[in-house]
Amino acid sequence: MTFDDCKIARRGSDEMFPEDFQKNTSERMTSDNAKDCPFPPPADYSHLNPPALLPPRVECHLDRTRLVRHMTYIGHLHTDQLLAELKEIWQQIPNLENYDNVIDLRFHRGNASWHTVKEIGDQWDHHFGGKGPKRRTAFLSDQKSFNILIKAIRAVLPNQVFNVFTDREKAVAWIERQRHTE
Repeated sequence: MTFDDCKIARRGSDEMFPEDFQKNTSERMTSDNAKDCPFPPPADYSHLNPPALLPPRVECHLDRTRLVRHMTYIGHLHTDQLLAELKEIWQQIPNLENYDNVIDLRFHRGNASWHTVKEIGDQWDHHFGGKGPKRRTAFLSDQKSFNILIKAIRAVLPNQVFNVFTDREKAVAWIERQRHTE
């Protein structure tokens, strides 16, 4: 893990991570990379191990091996705050266009409406000068209403590749299968 990986891994205070978060990471910190990395990858949150909801934030971790950008929306994020944080994160990721996405909404308490999703898409296109690259996006959500929203978006935007899951590993497996079918 490089310092750049860590720099965008998370925002907020150290209290957000449980003491045993090392058990929840896919890569254990070694003494060499811990001193170079002030921002360890986020814990593998679950309903049994939820993040602190304050401050509201977006956490990001890059899996450079699988080329997957893991984002977790936490707390009550207003659309304006969400967009500002996403744009800041996008600026920090070299070769952003190469990453597919797993977006964890299970701990998001804000409004994930059609307007919010459309505005994120518009800002994505704007970030790339008018036409953002087509990426695969797997959402993690326990809400059936969000699943219906994504189905509606797929019908309206057939060039985008979205799916909804409740399990992170299944979401990443879906992304990898999609890559092999194209």
